[in-house]
Amino acid sequence: MTKILVSAALCIDISVKVKGFPVKYEPIEVNSFGISSVIGGVCANVSKAFKTLEDHVDVISLLSDDDESQRIRSFLNKEGIGTYYIDDSLKATPHSVILYDKSGKRLIESDMKDIYEKSISPEVLNTKDIDQYDAIVFGNFSFNYELIKECRKRNKLTVCDVQVLDSINNEKNKNFMKYTDILFFSDEKVPGDLESFIRAVAEKYNNKIIIVGRGKEGAALYVNEEN
Repeated sequence: MTKILVSAALCIDISVKVKGFPVKYEPIEVNSFGISSVIGGVCANVSKAFKTLEDHVDVISLLSDDDESQRIRSFLNKEGIGTYYIDDSLKATPHSVILYDKSGKRLIESDMKDIYEKSISPEVLNTKDIDQYDAIVFGNFSFNYELIKECRKRNKLTVCDVQVLDSINNEKNKNFMKYTDILFFSDEKVPGDLESFIRAVAEKYNNKIIIVGRGKEGAALYVNEEN
């Protein structure tokens, strides 16, 4: 059984189906079975995917001590997702609202509370045997800066989704890309030719594999070893 450690945000995701973008203003819309609330965030979504593949999954994340954080903990327990380390210092549980239409377009309103003010010391990697994990998956949150760097020092396989890239020198994500073996991002804001952009990223950061989500067009895959 493959063992995966996921370090990312947990939140409450509220999804709302809309007729299209831009959203036309109406004082009220009846949206039968068009609104749902689930445990989400990169941490939950990635963990659920690996559990579907029958892998062992533990998580590192940040929560609060409110009722919705208890809902998240109950979800982790029900899904058989272990907790390697959870910090309870957030002021409130993060939330996201996702507006989406039938074509696949989406607008995400993300309220991560005070998560961007937090950091996690790489010392937490010493609380359990970090070498038991085959890969460590990171969300591109600031609390992961030191963790991903330390994991690379320890020669662990690192995976990171940096979401949307508009430049190979993207200020928020360049440190994550530097320490990532398997890199994910979306093509939504990629400037110019996609293949040229992927090759430029690979040349600069030497990632082993790059996977680019392309919405309804599928995905693009680059393997550095095979060029």
